[in-house]
Amino acid sequence: MEHNFPCPIRSDKDLNFYEDYLKRCDTEQGEKSCQMTVENSPSRGTNTYTRLSDEAFLPAYLKTMTGKLVRVESLIGGCLESRIGILLEVGADYIVLKLYRGCSTMICDASSIKYITVIHDNDMNKAGLF
Repeated sequence: MEHNFPCPIRSDKDLNFYEDYLKRCDTEQGEKSCQMTVENSPSRGTNTYTRLSDEAFLPAYLKTMTGKLVRVESLIGGCLESRIGILLEVGADYIVLKLYRGCSTMICDASSIKYITVIHDNDMNKAGLF
């Protein structure tokens, strides 16, 4: 019998729930006992995938800007610090920048980001950044 867990496993709580589900399926007869829905999943209220696909949330909107030149301003120690680079990737709580004029990649925690400026004209001199 094939078991399909309808939700992603994102925590130990999800993993334990899934293990219990498989044990129930192995001990009980019939497929009815093994049906699982999203409603009885432990992570139901925290759907990260919705935040990454619905443009009402910042990470999903930023995903549409992947590959663009951006200026990211973060609040660190009470001061705004600015970083400029190409937006490579966007996660639920982080972004990845390839730093401008450098050969390094920076992973930024989204909770400290205050402003993100998308530079549509990739000419830095016209954008007035230098």
